[in-house]
Amino acid sequence: MTRYNRQGQPIGPAVANWSGCETIPRTPMRGAICDVVPLEPSHSDDLFAAYALDTSSQLWTYMTKGPFASQQQLCDWVSDCADAQDTLFFAVIDKATDKAIGVVSYLRLQPENGVV
Repeated sequence: MTRYNRQGQPIGPAVANWSGCETIPRTPMRGAICDVVPLEPSHSDDLFAAYALDTSSQLWTYMTKGPFASQQQLCDWVSDCADAQDTLFFAVIDKATDKAIGVVSYLRLQPENGVV
């Protein structure tokens, strides 16, 4: 028997015993060249210095925020990101310098829907 969604479109069979998934843990990931660690406000100074190296602003082409005119603007954004519930932000730490050089994230976390 064909099932239909709210828009009247045919959809596949129901998944038996669906229970969602676990969320991604906020734990560091260690690598050979860099570490990826939960983003914290303490990373702001390093990130501002790293982002200042991009004098053309091309870094920001596909970013939702930035470039940041001041270190305080970046710090405020990092604080908001560190507290986000539906997105999990991490700082990329260069092992050679032990400095944050960038940010990566998992977007639209919805463990109840199996989305990580």
